Amino acid sequence: MQLTWKDNFLSYDRVLERDLGSGPDSAMDPAIALFVLVHGLKTGAFTIRKLADFVSERGCGDVNARRCMNGLDRAEAIAGLARDFEAQRRD
Repeated sequence: MQLTWKDNFLSYDRVLERDLGSGPDSAMDPAIALFVLVHGLKTGAFTIRKLADFVSERGCGDVNARRCMNGLDRAEAIAGLARDFEAQRRD
């Protein structure tokens, strides 16, 4: 996960009450990066689409789940990784 674009940094400045915009490397701090990842996917902060729109008890290998973060960029490959993970988890 990589936080990009100034607007995203400024948005998380407000959420975290920190100044990420002037020191963007601070977004690489593991605790901050994890928060941004989970919060963004849970709330739809990155694209308006939430991970819950695509992931349920039935599974998570849906190509469209990529829309939560970067549209359909490499969506098929990433969905394949998710399907492989789900298959290993069931074994």
